[in-house]
Amino acid sequence: PKADVPQGRVTVRAELLEGTDSVYQAEQTLDRPLDPPWLNDPTGLTDQVPAPWTPVSTKNQGQTVVFGCWDRTYQFSSGPLPERVSGGGKPLLAAPVALKLYRDGKPIAWSGAPPRVTAQHATDATVSGSLRSSAATLAGTSRLEFDGMLRTDLTLTPTANAPDRVELEIPIRPEFARYLYHFPGSWGTVRNAAALPATGWEAAFTPFVWLGNEDRGLCWFCESDQNWSPADAKKAVTIVREGDRTVLRLHLWEGKPLRQEVKYTLGFQATPVKAPDKTVWDYRIHHGGDYGLPQMAFTGSSGRIEYPASGQIRGDRGTFECWLQLLFDSDPTLPEEKKRSQGNRMICTLSLPNNTNMGIYWNEIHQGPVVWVRERGEVTFYNGASFAAKRGEWHHLAFTWSDAIRAYIDGREVFAGPRTGLTRLPLEAGRIVLGERQSPFVIDEVRILDEARPPAAPFGPYQPDEHTLLLDHFDAPIAGGATAPATGAAGTVSGVKGADGRFGRAVALGEGEDQRRTALERLSEAGVRTICFHEHWTPWQSHPYTSPENEPKLTTLVEAVHAQKMQLLLYMSRQFADIAPEYALYSEDVLTMPKTFGYNRQPTQQDWGVCWKSHWKEFCLPHLAETMDRFGNDGWYLDGPEWPCPCTNRHHGCGYVRPDGSIGPTYDIFATRDFMRRLYVLTRQRKPTGQLNIHNSTVMVIPTLGWGTSSWDGEQLGGIERGPKVLDVLPLDSFRCEMMGRQWGVPAEFLCYERPYSTHEALSFTLLHDVLVRPNGYGEQLDELSGLWKLADAFGHAEARLLPYWSNADVVKTDAPEVLVTLWSRGAQGLVAVVSNLSEEARTAGVTLELAKLGLRAKVTAANAITKEPVGMAGGRIGVPLRAFDYAMVWVK
Repeated sequence: PKADVPQGRVTVRAELLEGTDSVYQAEQTLDRPLDPPWLNDPTGLTDQVPAPWTPVSTKNQGQTVVFGCWDRTYQFSSGPLPERVSGGGKPLLAAPVALKLYRDGKPIAWSGAPPRVTAQHATDATVSGSLRSSAATLAGTSRLEFDGMLRTDLTLTPTANAPDRVELEIPIRPEFARYLYHFPGSWGTVRNAAALPATGWEAAFTPFVWLGNEDRGLCWFCESDQNWSPADAKKAVTIVREGDRTVLRLHLWEGKPLRQEVKYTLGFQATPVKAPDKTVWDYRIHHGGDYGLPQMAFTGSSGRIEYPASGQIRGDRGTFECWLQLLFDSDPTLPEEKKRSQGNRMICTLSLPNNTNMGIYWNEIHQGPVVWVRERGEVTFYNGASFAAKRGEWHHLAFTWSDAIRAYIDGREVFAGPRTGLTRLPLEAGRIVLGERQSPFVIDEVRILDEARPPAAPFGPYQPDEHTLLLDHFDAPIAGGATAPATGAAGTVSGVKGADGRFGRAVALGEGEDQRRTALERLSEAGVRTICFHEHWTPWQSHPYTSPENEPKLTTLVEAVHAQKMQLLLYMSRQFADIAPEYALYSEDVLTMPKTFGYNRQPTQQDWGVCWKSHWKEFCLPHLAETMDRFGNDGWYLDGPEWPCPCTNRHHGCGYVRPDGSIGPTYDIFATRDFMRRLYVLTRQRKPTGQLNIHNSTVMVIPTLGWGTSSWDGEQLGGIERGPKVLDVLPLDSFRCEMMGRQWGVPAEFLCYERPYSTHEALSFTLLHDVLVRPNGYGEQLDELSGLWKLADAFGHAEARLLPYWSNADVVKTDAPEVLVTLWSRGAQGLVAVVSNLSEEARTAGVTLELAKLGLRAKVTAANAITKEPVGMAGGRIGVPLRAFDYAMVWVK
């Protein structure tokens, strides 16, 4: 018994006997194993309502009880289920939520007494009620919390005339059932978020369903299918259009009489859940935190040149070579800390589908070239060499592959490693990219051969021969965004500049280091206000505190970020590293089963998902609070801790026993919600402007997500290579359903890995929804977002009224359905039109504005708000030249 175990340090000894012989002995000493100091820690619990929410109100209107919270009401007149739910003063329900009983196909009527308020506080209020019928009695409670989440606990007890069908009906007005979102989703698609099909919808048990429109909606959720017995398991949850109502129907029990008492716990929540105090236009988040930011010299913006791989490179044998001018000093004698502050510099990458890439880059630790091969996420070759060089020097760089991979500088072999070819994978969908990320080089005479040819003098300028697949001199002026190679297909150019070459002209992929500016200062100049520091702030994945050796670096980083008037968010997830100090003692109790969120990183570790229904949240929350207290970070970048997971770990109470003895999973929605609410509270207690930025790709479970100050969605599509039509990958109805933020109450950003669309292409559709793409580098992507931030300040975006493309037909007309326009309007003070061409063809987008209806005089001027170039306007009509999946910000004054 626990009472007999002494406090403090306890030694547990085990002995294995074979008969009377001792064959094995082991012991372990544990420090306070039964009562760690964090067990049942109350951090984040409060009886105060945090901003921006308001206290729960209660009104008794005759026999009716009305609960109110910010912008929403829930009304009860008979029994424990809500009769009316409203949002923004508009009724969302077409009829009361009802538990329907049937026997032999005939409905059974309920009778009941008025509900009673049994608890009332600023943070919550509870109503209880009961119903009777000839077939069963129903008793239950509904508890409303200040964010509008209504938890309903029901007990259904059958009589001798037991029902053989039990359904819960949630009838919603059709205007608030335009879109359907259900959880969980699936990686690689957005099919769980879209316009509700005209034929309705059906599915197996689904723990979360939301119906809504562009402004508001209503969700239902349930942690498990315990006590569910639908006639068809694939149709446990259905949505049916029935005239003036759209009915979400839960098929709880069908096909046989209900002979035992059953309990159900359900949740409801009308959205949006809050009026955000800031938007992503205010937060201006950059995803590039690092301990080296205060010292790291900023290497200027980097461009890229992209060639199709097909026909221009072979996987079994070949040569890549070029002339390279370094715009930095390469010094292998530098201390490692100084090397790490410089970052890796990209030269040439062969990028293939399925997380496969290979090529050559200048490595920060080697201070020289490295060749790598990564196939399906696994690095299968890596070799490099150190090389001392001075800024401004030209060097010939080459590597070959056939029976081995060999690299050369100025004709001298600097390393070799055994490998047969570069890759056996097909190259048809591949891309050859020069530069792209940090690339402080001028590059000239790029050549790819179909044989492994060690370089020999003279190194160039080259003439094509029978083995030349690609040869680009870069001597011709870049026109139309493309190079003009002597051999091979042209390269698409973005962000590069012409420069003096080793032979004639060349291209500068990036800029040289400017020692007067740090990377942190560069971010500040661009307008960044928030920096996210990913997982490497601590050596243990998703841990709530860092290692002693990192503590002084974290102190320095926070002070430097604050000196630039920016905020710093630290990474947090719901993972547990097997090298963490607490793993051996607690992992069996706290991990999600089956194991989820498997991840590997450096230092070498295996990371697994934890369940928030366990005591692990009581370990994390006080340590997260202590981290804020000690170091002063401004909140958290949350990579999935809002994600409810199915769990069968009986050690902490998850799962349930099915009739056949197997364990059914439960989704920890309420426990996840508890963690997120407490994290929000502890963060805002310490930092009134603190942030919970949630990376939520596919996850719009609003009872858990609603605590975020902003969200970041879209990674589920980041593994799709370029090629598919953008709107086939991400239809606009799916974007409006999941990724806008406005009908959820959580401002949204979009995640773009430059595939299957570029950042600029993504902005052509995200800006139509007032959603930004988050930058994570220092180059062209950051420049584009910086221009948009500065435009928002200059125009007064915060004071503007958004007139989105789906509801502005009375004031905007376009000459093609592929041209869409969203307006930021300030009445007589002017407007900014987001004009997007969402087609695969370039066009001049014709747009007609109803100036009088927009509060503007007939005499107005228009200009591209970013480039400042004038845009001709006549009678409210403008023509905007746009490429495929392109946009322009047109300022009308």
